[in-house]
Amino acid sequence: MHTLRWARLGIPVALLPFLLGLPAHAQGRWSAGVFGGAGVPVGDFADDVGESAGLATAGFVFGSDLAMRIPAVSGLDWLSTIQGVSFGVDEGFLQDIPVAAEVDLGRYWGALLMSGLRYEIGPGPTRVRFAGQLVVGVMRAPNGTVTAVGEEFELESFWEPVKGISGGLGLVVGDRVSVDARYETFFNPEVRGELRYQGAVEELEGEQPMSWLRVTVGLRVW
Repeated sequence: MHTLRWARLGIPVALLPFLLGLPAHAQGRWSAGVFGGAGVPVGDFADDVGESAGLATAGFVFGSDLAMRIPAVSGLDWLSTIQGVSFGVDEGFLQDIPVAAEVDLGRYWGALLMSGLRYEIGPGPTRVRFAGQLVVGVMRAPNGTVTAVGEEFELESFWEPVKGISGGLGLVVGDRVSVDARYETFFNPEVRGELRYQGAVEELEGEQPMSWLRVTVGLRVW
């Protein structure tokens, strides 16, 4: 129910430029692009000790942007983004466990919708730009198995709704290629799942701070 509620809120907002951009196409008011790059976890999300440690390691980011020019202000766009993210898990924490164990954990995954403003400034084809967006979407913590003392523990994580913000700056070169750096963080995201062993099922629930820096290279395709 929560995921559906956030989807209903996020999709219309994120698709607003698509809807507004249709009649503006003939006037060249909108543009589209794709991007990809690296994501680096920061803060508790990257920690490997403590109650809020996320054990996340560097991953990848990919997605597409659609921008609609706001004629009233030169260089200002309404920007919508569809973004996927994935992060690995640091399994080094097992070194501190006093018993032999084998672990096979998957990755963090996320599907996000973003909507907000982008402002570009600078002469000619090379410009600096700033962006700030609200974010809604879903994230999932890693799935996997841990085998210790002859027993296998199976972890299944569920997709959970998230909401947060994304902001940063970038450089546009030749009106076609761009490089952007963003900080993205979420407000008290929840994680839920189940731990299964010896036929028993234990429900897991808590909060996992999630924040990262993303550096991407983009290409304008329209």
